[in-house]
Amino acid sequence: MMKKGFTLIEVLVGVALTVIVFLGIFGAYTLGIKVVGKSKIKTVAIEIANREIEKIRNMPYGSVGIIDGELPVPEGSLEEIINIESNGVDFEVKRQMKYVADTADGTGGADECDLDYKVVDLIISWTGKFAGELILSSNITPKNNIEELSSCTAQPGGILTVQVSDAYGLWEGRGPPLIEIIDPDNQEVIDFFSPEDGTHGFPLVEDVYKVRVTKTGYSSGQTYGIDEVAIPEKPHVSVLEGGYSEISFPIDKVSTFEVDTFLSAGLGYFSDTFVDDQKVSELVDTVINGGAVVLRQENGFYLTSGYVVSEPIAPGEFLGWDEFFWDMLELDDTSITTQVWYLNGEDWAMVPNSALPGNAAGFDYPPVDLSTLDPEIYTSLELRAYLSTDDVEVTPSLYSWQADWDTSEPIPVSNIDFNLQGEKIIGLDEDEEPVYKYREDHTSGIGGHLDISDLEWDVYSFQITDANLILDEIIPVQPIGIDPDVIQPVSIYLRSENSLFVHVKDDVTGDPVFAASVRVYNAGLTYDQTRQTDQDGESSFVPIDADTYTVEITAPGFDNYSSQFSVSGNSLKIIEIERIE
Repeated sequence: MMKKGFTLIEVLVGVALTVIVFLGIFGAYTLGIKVVGKSKIKTVAIEIANREIEKIRNMPYGSVGIIDGELPVPEGSLEEIINIESNGVDFEVKRQMKYVADTADGTGGADECDLDYKVVDLIISWTGKFAGELILSSNITPKNNIEELSSCTAQPGGILTVQVSDAYGLWEGRGPPLIEIIDPDNQEVIDFFSPEDGTHGFPLVEDVYKVRVTKTGYSSGQTYGIDEVAIPEKPHVSVLEGGYSEISFPIDKVSTFEVDTFLSAGLGYFSDTFVDDQKVSELVDTVINGGAVVLRQENGFYLTSGYVVSEPIAPGEFLGWDEFFWDMLELDDTSITTQVWYLNGEDWAMVPNSALPGNAAGFDYPPVDLSTLDPEIYTSLELRAYLSTDDVEVTPSLYSWQADWDTSEPIPVSNIDFNLQGEKIIGLDEDEEPVYKYREDHTSGIGGHLDISDLEWDVYSFQITDANLILDEIIPVQPIGIDPDVIQPVSIYLRSENSLFVHVKDDVTGDPVFAASVRVYNAGLTYDQTRQTDQDGESSFVPIDADTYTVEITAPGFDNYSSQFSVSGNSLKIIEIERIE
């Protein structure tokens, strides 16, 4: 007969399951003890709070206050903090009190009693294993007898009424704002309230007070001292003994400018990196091999000459031609020269030297300035490259070429600095010049876009801070008025004498490289700027002086790139970077 038993693994699994079940039960038991314990203590705390509130309600109204209290805290016979032991737990009872000047029955001369009632907050806290806190509030009103009512007129100080409205002078349905009364000397908050109707009266001792009004998602308002503004538009408020002061603040929902910056004249371009022959119209004794145009071989030797012709380049509506650039490798005894041809009627002809000096002999080195070509005559161009070798064992290589032109289509441009200023002022400076409530410097982000949020309703103006940039147009026309709670698109169109646009591409796929770091510098000009490419692989350097610059590109997964380029007018450089193998 075979004996049955448990293996070691089965025993371990059983023990583990038992432990898991036990831990779950123990955790639930511990949690239950904690909940019950906290509940018992909280019940005791509620009893203490109710007893304290009832005791205060039964006191003479004039005695309800804190010993040595000062407005807005009523003076009375109660200590601010007491300790009570109950059921083996030590409780701290903190009494917070303040007068309320309810505006519902009027204030100042319209009210026989400005200090209408008192608010009492009891904060009951306890420490230990089940520490916690409980807050209970109650309004304490004077009883309807001569003794109690007379205590109202005996109160010292004055009343400061703060009224909050929206941009249209209303507030109903907006929800409570936060009104803070602040000591301007130490910036401590003396009193605060969030009235549903936007209006509240603050009983205060004779002094000068800072008032601040805020609400989430809204503009803000405040008073200012001469330490902040030489001549404040809304100075701090003085409260006099037995006096009545009023101040109002209009606030409303904030708005946003969606800003886009453009160059008024954009750039169009034709480029070919010879991945295939899709952009080639003729290959005569040449072939495309390994991303380059090279001479064709016969019997293992290169032909002595050949040429390649691009597909026709017809921009359509454009302002003028810009530049012709190519990338090549010439070994000893080899050469590459280029020419530009144009569509003359139905036939292609070489652009004459009178329009493009040096074209007949051919150009040995890039770039070639095409800006002299009349765009009404030279509406379509072809690029031609002539390859030759005196050593049939080697060939020159044409890796890429590119032709640019200016268009009337605006082009987004990043990193444009500008200043935005509203018309509202908070006062005057020492020279009696306006101090504006909103005046900030900004820079457009990648792709030329920037959202400027938390703007108060106002009338705003934009100013370009770079003297090398000319403001062409702003849409809508400025100054731009903005209402509360709106999103206002703003398009800024600029002109620059010189600009550089760098397009970074993957040399294998031809796809744009996003977030590549492009550094452009010229030590002699003390120019050194670094930009990140956008989702189209583009970065812009505007404005920039006409000169020769070093361009360095780094991107994760790609080899570092460095080369020099000349910049003149609107320059566009298409750069392919190699993947790390």
